[in-house]
Amino acid sequence: MKVLAYSETSEMQEAIRQSLADGNQVVWLHELEQLEASFDWASARVLILVAQHWPDRKLEALLEGFLPRPVVVLDQTAEGAWHNREPNPHVHLVDRQELADKLYALTSPQVDNPPHMLGLFSSRNDSDAALLAICTAWSLRRQHQARVLVLDLAMPQADVAAYLDLPIHNNFADLVSGHISIDKLERDRRDGSNLIDIDIIGLPPESSLAQVTAEEVSRTLQALSTRYDHLVVNLNGMQPSPLLRLVARGCDQHWVLADQKHLSITAAIEMGEYLLQMGVRPGAVGLVLAPCYKDVLPDQHTIGQHSSLPLRGTLPWSPHYLTAINAGTLLPPQGELHAYLQALELMLHARKVERWWRKFSIRSA
Repeated sequence: MKVLAYSETSEMQEAIRQSLADGNQVVWLHELEQLEASFDWASARVLILVAQHWPDRKLEALLEGFLPRPVVVLDQTAEGAWHNREPNPHVHLVDRQELADKLYALTSPQVDNPPHMLGLFSSRNDSDAALLAICTAWSLRRQHQARVLVLDLAMPQADVAAYLDLPIHNNFADLVSGHISIDKLERDRRDGSNLIDIDIIGLPPESSLAQVTAEEVSRTLQALSTRYDHLVVNLNGMQPSPLLRLVARGCDQHWVLADQKHLSITAAIEMGEYLLQMGVRPGAVGLVLAPCYKDVLPDQHTIGQHSSLPLRGTLPWSPHYLTAINAGTLLPPQGELHAYLQALELMLHARKVERWWRKFSIRSA
């Protein structure tokens, strides 16, 4: 992952080097003008600025030009003057002791807990995101006894309910417009009509969000986020759009789906870059690969070397699960589906490793 950094002193440059996690590449800025046309500027995920003066118009212009991508400001002014700047969620003000933790939190794919809101993104429908959404929700429900919702907004049609041989009782468009309430989902669970104990909200082909506002969608997503422990949002087949942006902003993990075909991987990387340019946490965006042909797995090493996105994981061959889907017996998982679940859970439960030695080395420097 590429990180841009600017510091006037060699001492702080060394502190930044020590604070970066393994695998990150730091590119030093020496000239602050004419950067926006450079490749390093366009491909960088995080900008680190060591602020020695206030006000500093050149540093302020650099910061504003990089937003909404994350900017870490190490305030070295005597009065801590940069802390008086108007707050911005994409600007992170830290001291020297906090620098390593902040950079690790921004760039690491590892997490303390499974995602609260996981988005599955693909513009081409090359991967079976419905199966991935179902298995992810099942794993979260089984391992954590949590309240889990699958929000199926896939295009051109939502398949999660169909895979489980269930009717779509709950329409996202009706929920946003107020025709049904979130409390209805709770009643379905209590009266036993929700047999798999996972709530599903879909968007049938005849439905439309054309008559609702962005504020209504945001309010609904916030209400769902508060009500449920985990949300899995299937955005398979959805092109970049205002709805995709609204959902992506609320996700704490963004999985971009592809198979091993060149066009599929290229489209996935473009989607990942779109998300990163929105300002989502760089470590949260990862490439998830699925095989296109039986017994021909994606070449993780080669793809990982040439992809600008970190590789989150690889799923096993899945079309032979169609028998279970057609029979309405996908859940609880049986037989070969256990291998799929194991691969999924490796991606889902990546644990954050505390880097005590790095903290100690910085604080004692």
